[in-house]
Amino acid sequence: MMRSTLTLCLLTLGLPSCIIAPGAIPFVGSNLGGVSQYNFRGVPYDEKGALQSDVTIGFPTTREDGTLAFNAFGNMALSNSNDGGLSGNGNSRELTRADYTLSYSEPLPDFDLVVGVTHYTYPSIGGRANPGYSMGYGSGYGEGTTQLFTSVSVDKWDLYPTIEVFLDVDVSPGFYVNAHIERIFDWKPETWFETRLNLALAEGGYAEQYYGKEKTSLADLGIAGIIKHEFDQNTILSAGLHASSLIDDDYRDRLDAVGVDTTNVWISVGAGWSW
Repeated sequence: MMRSTLTLCLLTLGLPSCIIAPGAIPFVGSNLGGVSQYNFRGVPYDEKGALQSDVTIGFPTTREDGTLAFNAFGNMALSNSNDGGLSGNGNSRELTRADYTLSYSEPLPDFDLVVGVTHYTYPSIGGRANPGYSMGYGSGYGEGTTQLFTSVSVDKWDLYPTIEVFLDVDVSPGFYVNAHIERIFDWKPETWFETRLNLALAEGGYAEQYYGKEKTSLADLGIAGIIKHEFDQNTILSAGLHASSLIDDDYRDRLDAVGVDTTNVWISVGAGWSW
């Protein structure tokens, strides 16, 4: 699977962009945090809390201002009781999600560009997934899936609008498009407040697997407010309030039928480090 992921990287990013610049000094970033609910694309995954962590290693490339980065993300459920989440019951203190992403980013004259590939896995779920619902990511979730993605962002009106497109090329062929805007408000020299609003669209093939209905429609609407504090030159602390709701009635009805909430509010706390 890792070999196929690397092949997809080369096809997606182009061979020149996958070459690390001679003598390049890597940078490392890491995050550790907790959420009262792990919600992914408008659907609760672990309903009653999760511990999350990720590590990113990036390298300058042979293209000026280009960066090649690898990220690993893990999500660990904190409760065995998860009737309202997709990952099902019995997963406390086990990884319900592990993602691996290879990406290339570059600031261009008129916009910032990111392209890459992510392989999603579900290490501990197996047959314990919500018995009334299956996302179609392999037999009992276990096999995972792979998605190509790209994002374009512009620095306009202090809102930094961004469009992200995710194309599943593995288990559930189809695409998911997410558009969002962000605004940063300075509070104190080392403290600021970030707000974010997003609206997504799911294509029929992807929607059938993830939302349970083969229908192209607006999917999830989300909003978040996060306060951040620069503790020192390497550490940023954060706390946030998040909310999301599925828009399409057919998506909502499919999930409501198996006890999965389609409108959710949750909190997050965390710390991030960079070197």
